[in-house]
Amino acid sequence: MKMYDPEIWKNENNGYEELIENIKKTFASKLKDNVKTPLFRTSVSDLFDTFLYYLPDACKQEYTCRACKHFVDRFGGLVFIKEDGTTESAIWNVENIPGMFIEPITQMKEIVESAQVQDVFVSDYADLGTYDTNGFHHFSVKLPRVMINTSRVKNASQVSAEKAEDYGMLKRALEKYSMSQIDQALNLLESGSLYRGSSYVAMCKWFKETKEKIASINDQPQHTNMIWKYAATAPNGFTHISGSMLGTLLDYIVDGDDFDTIKRKFETNMSAENYRRSQSAPTQRAVESAEKLIEKLGLADSLRRRYAKLDELHENEFIWKSKTEKKDEVKTGVFAGVQTKAVDSNETKSVIPQVTMTWDKFRKTILPTADKLEVKVDGTTHLMGMVTAAVPESENIMNWDNPFSWYYQSGIDSVIRERLEEKGAKYEGCEIRCSLIWNTRTDLDVHCICPDKVEIYFGHKNHGYGSLDVDANVNGETVTPVENIRWATGTAPEGRYKFFVNNYTNRATQNPYKLELEVNGKIYTYDGNLTSDNYRKNTDVVFEFDYRHGEDPKFTANSKKTETKETWGISNGFSEVVAIIPSPNMWGENPYKRSGEHTFFLLKDCKDMTGGVGRGFFTEMLKGDLQEIRKTLDAYTASTPIEGEDEASACGVGYSKDKEWNLIVKVTTGNIVKMIKIDRFD
Repeated sequence: MKMYDPEIWKNENNGYEELIENIKKTFASKLKDNVKTPLFRTSVSDLFDTFLYYLPDACKQEYTCRACKHFVDRFGGLVFIKEDGTTESAIWNVENIPGMFIEPITQMKEIVESAQVQDVFVSDYADLGTYDTNGFHHFSVKLPRVMINTSRVKNASQVSAEKAEDYGMLKRALEKYSMSQIDQALNLLESGSLYRGSSYVAMCKWFKETKEKIASINDQPQHTNMIWKYAATAPNGFTHISGSMLGTLLDYIVDGDDFDTIKRKFETNMSAENYRRSQSAPTQRAVESAEKLIEKLGLADSLRRRYAKLDELHENEFIWKSKTEKKDEVKTGVFAGVQTKAVDSNETKSVIPQVTMTWDKFRKTILPTADKLEVKVDGTTHLMGMVTAAVPESENIMNWDNPFSWYYQSGIDSVIRERLEEKGAKYEGCEIRCSLIWNTRTDLDVHCICPDKVEIYFGHKNHGYGSLDVDANVNGETVTPVENIRWATGTAPEGRYKFFVNNYTNRATQNPYKLELEVNGKIYTYDGNLTSDNYRKNTDVVFEFDYRHGEDPKFTANSKKTETKETWGISNGFSEVVAIIPSPNMWGENPYKRSGEHTFFLLKDCKDMTGGVGRGFFTEMLKGDLQEIRKTLDAYTASTPIEGEDEASACGVGYSKDKEWNLIVKVTTGNIVKMIKIDRFD
């Protein structure tokens, strides 16, 4: 702009006003053409010097405006990245430029489009530059709302820095994994043979497309630009290849693992107890930072979770609901008062032999006419509970459009195995084995008094052929601890054994644990909880039995073997189904498939009576803003019970689309009883 009276300046025919409008229109037009493409900053610097240099000498002094210099140097280097990896200036356009500005604009455009992309441009504000100061007009443009930073947690600089990290992670992954390895991973994920593998199909397809596109570009600067573009436009989390289960799967393939090994490792890592769970305690600084974030976002109440009730689940999401659970309809017809013949419940029913079918077929052909459903419960493998916000008006923190979540009691055997393998402990080839797991930083210890009255524990780890081969949480180092006492096959002495659990150093208000005993291949389990009250005296004697070689253990009256009814209100055998509903992430018009597709059979009188510590939420289910404090949230939920245990009525058994079901269902329709085995989803 010229540095004298604004009215004189505006009326002169220097073309500056047209240039200002040209910049605005150019920017708006290019944004429209690149609506889904972010802006990028380039390495160009001191661009305003180029603008002045190419102006006529007689005019240079008149255009040394600080506001325009600030705009050109800060925003003049912005570009879009095109599909071939070349860049296009977002600000400068050589068409319809007033005469004396053609050369400066042309030169700036060439410099910008030949510069190297440096990072992703993110702004907290819509206005780039200042249009008017005391009547003088300057270079400026306006961002549409969709291009303004919307994060409540990070400012524009922090978001841009994150995008730079995304670029680095994607670049390293592209260099690390070959196309054939990516193809192999995609085939496995799409085959349905990997537990919850379908949740990574989209990510793997995106990675493959990215690899193919970038590999097709030979020019190195354009090659780099395309990595920037894919990193900036990737769905949330997709650039974190190496840190995800997709990267873990690719590493298995790189290592040459066979299919069975890959399947077992993948399933263990994807179990709720292990998936994305922090393996170390948060620092005090991390906890303080998390406190500030939760306060800033106003989410303290949102972290409180309670058991869900059947009558608050979304009515239109039910797949099936028991007639006895439906409200009685009020009769209003002419013959409403006529007494009807009672149905004889003892009338002989015809039982049809068991048939096998998929859930998809069962849902279409059997479910519509079913009067009553019962499912066979066999142990705790598929038991699940639904959870929701304890404070109804609190903000939803789930990745989907409702506050409900879920957890499984399942997988405990695989979790014990995985934890023992990780610590190098032995679980195979045992005559007697007793393994302890829990999910807090408390130092629980498993002890055994042997037949000769000698005690095996952390202070005396070996006696005869018996040994404590792993001791955990001496310093509260993990939330996935395991301890293990074992005798190899053929080495266990006969006599009385007594296994008990002691709370040696308490670090949580609740410490639910599972103790698993194996004797000659037979498994016995107990679910207990050692609380913070009087923890020094808090000891559970769990298994006490007399043992003779080749015989099952004879348990004494002091033993505690968990029955399903003690912890979930139901016994092994058939339990009545009150409703069938998909997992909450699949409700509504915007399903969130990355958390898997599950089907829940909610059972009469079923409720988790263990307190649900560590199961109120899993961090992978939470919105992106909370992922940066994941470690603190893991520690919080690991020691926080779920509220409303007594009122829970949305518990039962659940099955994933990605795993075998082998569920036995007793279907009653009128006087016909059918036994159906549902072997898989579809």
